[in-house]
Amino acid sequence: MDRRKLIGTLGLAPAMALPGSAQGHPEGKPGEGPLSMPHLHFCGIHMAKTNPKLQFITQHYCASHTGGEDGDVFQCLLFDGREKNAKLVGG
Repeated sequence: MDRRKLIGTLGLAPAMALPGSAQGHPEGKPGEGPLSMPHLHFCGIHMAKTNPKLQFITQHYCASHTGGEDGDVFQCLLFDGREKNAKLVGG
């Protein structure tokens, strides 16, 4: 599939993003880490610039930061899957 067809097919991807939250503490206590706050989770497809046929599917877990010097910012961690042992592939 070429880039134009892929972009057209994924045109609704932002509308299909789902809010999520990090896994809770095993004893039911609230988490204290950066992923304990609500975040946005969506699946993204990335293509290599030099080879559009080389594609990577990554799971994005994003948090919003508002009111900073740079304005509103989203920061995302990218994983290779949704399983609990998924590898961090970018951020």
